[in-house]
Amino acid sequence: MGNSGMIAGAFSSVSGKADTVLTTNGDVLYYNSGRQRLAIGSEGTVLTVSSSDLPAWETVSAGANTALSNLSSVSVNDTIDMNTNTLKNTKWHALKAEATLTISTGEVTGSQSNLKIDTEGSASTDDLNSCTGLAPGALTYQRQTNDARDVTWIQNATPGNNRFTMNADFTATSRFDFLTFIQNAANDSGAIWLCISTRDNG
Repeated sequence: MGNSGMIAGAFSSVSGKADTVLTTNGDVLYYNSGRQRLAIGSEGTVLTVSSSDLPAWETVSAGANTALSNLSSVSVNDTIDMNTNTLKNTKWHALKAEATLTISTGEVTGSQSNLKIDTEGSASTDDLNSCTGLAPGALTYQRQTNDARDVTWIQNATPGNNRFTMNADFTATSRFDFLTFIQNAANDSGAIWLCISTRDNG
């Protein structure tokens, strides 16, 4: 029989009788100064090696494995906190595809860094006073959605929280015109968007 070695391993070589009995589906037979039974573990546990070099069931750690040493082989679906480390020698960065936001009473709520902005009610022109929803230190790249619906980013509009700080208002006349901001929280009125660049590519 192909499994004769496993069957024989559960029997005493002296008496010929079973001295270790596996009673439940999933039980494991192992050796520790004799044949031993390890009962099946609970759902969600994994078989590992204990500090005493014996098999044991342990609970799987919650969350994704975000250790940097594992990034080449682990799909990371959680935030990686690089607060005390430097990310370097990256080949290239690929941003998520643009999310389209529609202005509502002069404001949009950012959901990610890469954004397209549309006018409220598909108006031919509209002003954008602020962008909420992102954290201090965040970068955002913004452009308008449609060549026929021009968006103007307003310099230091009121209310001041989450406003854009630029040299002057910037009106896009093409969907290829581009603005880049970084959010800074060091202001009495709250977070502000400091303009890194504006680009008229029309």
